[in-house]
Amino acid sequence: MKLFSHKKGLELPITAIVVLIIAITFLSLVILFIKKGFGTSQELVFAEITKIKDQLRKNLEETGELFVISAGAEIQVKKGTPLDFYIGVRNTAPKKVCYRVAFRCLKPFTPDNTCSSSGTQGAILVGGVEPDGLTRAIGGDKWIPRMNPELDIPSGDIEVSPATLQIAGAVKADTYLMEADIYKALNDEECEAQPNWPTADEPYTSKRFHIIVS
Repeated sequence: MKLFSHKKGLELPITAIVVLIIAITFLSLVILFIKKGFGTSQELVFAEITKIKDQLRKNLEETGELFVISAGAEIQVKKGTPLDFYIGVRNTAPKKVCYRVAFRCLKPFTPDNTCSSSGTQGAILVGGVEPDGLTRAIGGDKWIPRMNPELDIPSGDIEVSPATLQIAGAVKADTYLMEADIYKALNDEECEAQPNWPTADEPYTSKRFHIIVS
């Protein structure tokens, strides 16, 4: 009777251990599945980004242009909704050169509207940086909150950089004429050399496009 009671007393711990082993195994499989799925998603996103970058480089090589925007000549965006895109800049110099990028809103299609959320007339900076390296878009006039405004590009290379367009709610729904200006450091200097820059009206290259805000 004592032996039987002792054997019965061992049944619960053994059962608990078996259940614990099954639970750990199941949890491990779930974690592995999640990791695999997340890894696959990351690979797909990376592959898509690589495809976009390769296409931009190809476009610049085929057309001979110095600057390109992945979003095209007409960009449609809803207020408050972020839109990711890429810019491509070509360096034709025989050495590494520093470039700066400035995005401007020139004018809206509607006469009584303005680019500025405060109602200020005229063209305004909405993303990137002026060639002085100091003046940047602020507040509701910052339409492109994420981008690298300064690019160090190797000789003969094409730099493709990500950016995000996100327009504040104070901006009116309209079609806006935009301009992207690319500035090249004087004497073809690198960014580390803290080079001098041309004035704002002397860009290396420019491109105009439209943003349609809804």
